[in-house]
Amino acid sequence: MASLAKISRPRLPAIVPRVRLFARLDAAPAAIWIAGPPGAGKTTLAASYVAARMRRCLWFQLDSGDADPATFFYYLAQASRRAAPGFRRPLPLFTAQYHGGLQTFARRFFRELWGRLDVPFAVVLDGLHEVPPGCELPDLLCEALVELPEGARTLLLAREAPPPALARLRANGALEVIDAEDLQLASDEVAALARLRGAAEEDGRIEGIRARTKGWAAGVVLMLAGRSRGNGRGTAETPSAVFDYFAGEVFDRADAVTRQVLLEAALLPNIPASSAESLTGVAAATDILADLARRGYFTSRSDDAEPTYAFHPLFREFLLARGASALTPERRRRVRVRAAALLDARGLVDDAVGLLSASEDALELADLVVRHAPELFRTGRGRTLASWIGRIPEPVRERRPWLLFWQGLSAMEGDVSAARAHLERAYAAFVEAADATGQYRAWAAVLEAYFFEWHDFAPLDRWIAEFDELRRRHPEFPDDATAELVSIAFAEALMYRQPASPARARSMDHVREVALESSDPAVRARAARVLVLQDQWWGEQGRDAVIAVVRADLLNPGVEPFTRIIGLALVGLNAWLAARPTDALAALDGALGLSRETGVHVWDFMIHAVAASAACAAGDLALAERHAAAMRASSVPGRRMSACIFRHVAAAIALRRSDGRGAREHGEVAIMLAERAGVPLYQCSGRIIAGVGWMLDGALERARARLGEAERLARELESPFLELCCLVPRAVWALREGDAHGPELVTRALACARAHGTVTEPWVSPEILAELCAAAIERGLDPDEARVLVRSGALPAPQGVELLEGWPWPVRVRTLGAFEVALHGEPVRFRSKVQRRPLDLLKALVALGGHQVSEGRLAEALWPDADGDSGVHALQTTLYRLRRLVGADVVTAQERALTLDPKRCFVDALVVVRLVERASGRLERGALDEALALTERAVALYRGSFLPGDDVLPCVITARGQLRRRLERHLGALRARVAGDSRAESLTRGVSACDPGFGGARPA
Repeated sequence: MASLAKISRPRLPAIVPRVRLFARLDAAPAAIWIAGPPGAGKTTLAASYVAARMRRCLWFQLDSGDADPATFFYYLAQASRRAAPGFRRPLPLFTAQYHGGLQTFARRFFRELWGRLDVPFAVVLDGLHEVPPGCELPDLLCEALVELPEGARTLLLAREAPPPALARLRANGALEVIDAEDLQLASDEVAALARLRGAAEEDGRIEGIRARTKGWAAGVVLMLAGRSRGNGRGTAETPSAVFDYFAGEVFDRADAVTRQVLLEAALLPNIPASSAESLTGVAAATDILADLARRGYFTSRSDDAEPTYAFHPLFREFLLARGASALTPERRRRVRVRAAALLDARGLVDDAVGLLSASEDALELADLVVRHAPELFRTGRGRTLASWIGRIPEPVRERRPWLLFWQGLSAMEGDVSAARAHLERAYAAFVEAADATGQYRAWAAVLEAYFFEWHDFAPLDRWIAEFDELRRRHPEFPDDATAELVSIAFAEALMYRQPASPARARSMDHVREVALESSDPAVRARAARVLVLQDQWWGEQGRDAVIAVVRADLLNPGVEPFTRIIGLALVGLNAWLAARPTDALAALDGALGLSRETGVHVWDFMIHAVAASAACAAGDLALAERHAAAMRASSVPGRRMSACIFRHVAAAIALRRSDGRGAREHGEVAIMLAERAGVPLYQCSGRIIAGVGWMLDGALERARARLGEAERLARELESPFLELCCLVPRAVWALREGDAHGPELVTRALACARAHGTVTEPWVSPEILAELCAAAIERGLDPDEARVLVRSGALPAPQGVELLEGWPWPVRVRTLGAFEVALHGEPVRFRSKVQRRPLDLLKALVALGGHQVSEGRLAEALWPDADGDSGVHALQTTLYRLRRLVGADVVTAQERALTLDPKRCFVDALVVVRLVERASGRLERGALDEALALTERAVALYRGSFLPGDDVLPCVITARGQLRRRLERHLGALRARVAGDSRAESLTRGVSACDPGFGGARPA
């Protein structure tokens, strides 16, 4: 936790309340900027006002380290724990994942922080001038002030006027400014201060002091101190002159012991009472500091359980300057090192680093930085860590591999190439030092740099080979946490660079254990990501268990946002891979919403990529285009793999639009990018995309060449998924062309499907995959596997397949010989009375042809006695109930007419009608064998009369007779054309046997 002095309101000596300024503060808006030179009384005014108004207070003393937003938020969160101790859940840390959304993070942080403080409260940010110009702090203050609740006060203390970033707040009257002139002591305040100090109030002298000091509080105090000792030389005209006077009259007159305490204690920004003696070696050091604070001599004391003393900034500046000449170099170094140790022990590591930044303290500084680097990196303070390391001379850095390691990690968010160079040097130094932990950690970090850059994976070959050497040198991992990171990095490297390696599958087993058992949610999320991605390519089982862990452990609101975003993204990716695009889009939209809410945009590109693919699968190409545009906006220019994935998505959209030229152009670019990036998986998928594009564009030879290359790669990678993606378009095209190899390709494709499972990649469109499955079912080429593939992928029925009874229809309606409705192959049991009317509607819809049947005809058929629009209203209610039974997308409504979707619903009677129509057409053209084959299919479906015994609806009776007569005419014509062919006679007898009312057995 931060040192209490940094987050504690200073304890004041006896002071004169500044009533007129208190009134200004009372009347001011919620935010007040108090600006004035050192010694103008800014801190005293803020502390005395808070005490006088008895407000709860969050006090935060800023320094140069707070220029790093992560450091600023880190210490502010510590201050909140002191101001609002009742909250167990800590405020969020500004870690690296938030760097793309600083303003969003700040807004949420301050909203939550202010919500923890009971109104009325005051927040004092003291020392804003310590933060260097050009940093983000002024913008963060804007967010803080905008979120302030009613009844709160924020006092901002600095030496200068407000920065331009706050100009809008000032112009809107939301920010009051109290400047140096306002802070000047008035005559009555000088007189009151003189009385408090016991100084004589001779006529004219008080006004003279005020005039000479221009109301500067520090100058007034010092001149009154001089007069109280009877010295009349208090004639300083400027603050600097008054300070010179103070130096001569106070410091030089002190005894040697006091001067030593002052000079050495000044090395610390604030000194706990218990540390004064150990720092200076003077037993009376604490008493000396207490006396100075009691007399108000530029020394303040905190109001904590253990008093802490702090010198006024000008006083400390003077003492440091005097100490540079008064103390020997060796004495200064010893005290500086001792002071740094005290600061370190109290959590003021920034101050300790500043103190040890002299070159002669480089070794101590290096030790300090290495000791605190893990915590800084964990809490997102990488920028601060980098600045600390930068203060260490290069020769010292190069001799300390852990410094190189942390320098590389802290640079990862900026220059990845430079970060990787630091990490590689660190690895070499760790090898030389035989440091096993360092070697494993640096090795994993080097790989992480390649993954983070997402650009060139070819150099991973060297590091994969180096891993074998590392394992030979150090067979045992130094600890579980290191083992987890190394296992994930190794598996991911193999997946992208050497996917055909036998070690890949073994490494994924280790990663699966990490995903299921690691105690670190962030590590589990990373392991789960690698597993789900590899399952996309190889279709290995066990993904459901990983997703169950993701849902249970990574989507909890208590988990930090970056991990939750990964969790939602994985749930979405899994749903897409399982052919549930609607579920996928919902989860991915949740991930993007959380990104916008929290400012964590690290994964936006990949989330948009999966969302675009899921939108393609759902047939929403406009949504897919929007996600593709967002991908382009969130990508880092020049990174090959990002560009490659964008090309994959753009090609998928083109394929869904049947734009062969666009698909093959995107595919060819994707091949080039994947080859330059050295990623075999995407080299293969790019060839599939290009091949399908060339196929759609009519260039069959180019298509065969690309798909043949892809198939060879897929077999090398042992990826049934990629092989399936190659085989499906080849098989479908071969079938269309009448190629003799078509059936063999279909069989091979279905064997790959059995090994992989559902295919959802948009490179293989659902329509093409459905066409392959239809051919397999119709020709008896592993029809069971084809039906599994249709169901698991929720494939739409292709054009013309409505006549294929073996297709796994979502809804199947039998009306010939009996009435039955089956959903996904399971017969539905209806309750007689409650569901009779919806079933009547279904029967009427079939009887009237099932396509574009007007609402009026249906209402008249079901409610012939209804008046006006009452029948149509009853129809709407009944339609709603029917859709609940069979599915909303099975019965469509357009232009006040209803249709049974032939791609989702198989109705035997309607299929018999279409088969008879086609058979009649073939008969007229003389294609007798085709006519007989189609008629055989129709008769096989005709298992009795249309809705036998169901004579309530006149339209059913009419449809029954029409179907009989149509079949009678066709069979009669068929027998006449194929006289003597026993098959025609057999068909007629078969119909007569199942439908006694059929008259087709009579001679035509």
